[in-house]
Amino acid sequence: MRKQRLSPINHIASSYGIAILMLAVFAVLAWETLFQDTMNFFDDNIVRLIRYFANPVLDKIMIIMSDMGFGKSFVVIAAVTFLLLAYLKRWLEVYVLAICLGGSSLLGILLKNLFHRTRPELLPMVQTTSFSFPSLHALMAVCFYGMVAFFIARAVTSRRGRLAVTIFAVVLITAIGISRIYLGAHYPTDVIAGYTIGSAWLVFCTSLLNLKS
Repeated sequence: MRKQRLSPINHIASSYGIAILMLAVFAVLAWETLFQDTMNFFDDNIVRLIRYFANPVLDKIMIIMSDMGFGKSFVVIAAVTFLLLAYLKRWLEVYVLAICLGGSSLLGILLKNLFHRTRPELLPMVQTTSFSFPSLHALMAVCFYGMVAFFIARAVTSRRGRLAVTIFAVVLITAIGISRIYLGAHYPTDVIAGYTIGSAWLVFCTSLLNLKS
């Protein structure tokens, strides 16, 4: 018997459910981290674990990964993606990706200035001037690479292909988050917060595509 696909309405309802769940996780994390100070032990030990593997070669790799999260490399990759979508006349994807990126950037800046968490002072390897919570690199990575993976997965017919695309995106996004901790730019809770709020915004934006399905 052939399996029925979920209707667009069910996809949208599922997306909103996931978005609400991610927002709840973010709220709990912000409360426990910034107002209850219960996450210090977690932050300190994860930082020590990641820094334990530090070496000159890994330093360079982590700088590259960080740049792919929200740096010059990110700008080039994003520009190429927009140009490719425009060349293919995938205008809906262009608009949704623009909304996703613009909204995530604005959301990250607003939240940083709302919570005012200072950056880690231990072994910073990159110069930063903004506040720390949530990680804008993690937030943008989830939204951009997650959305691109969603576009590709929609076009891939095989389940194995979709799984490969998803795994690649998850590994890349995770590596970008780890790079920010490794470089001393963020606490682990900053990165997790970026992932959760980014996931909430991402699934909301993907629901805009389902409205046209």
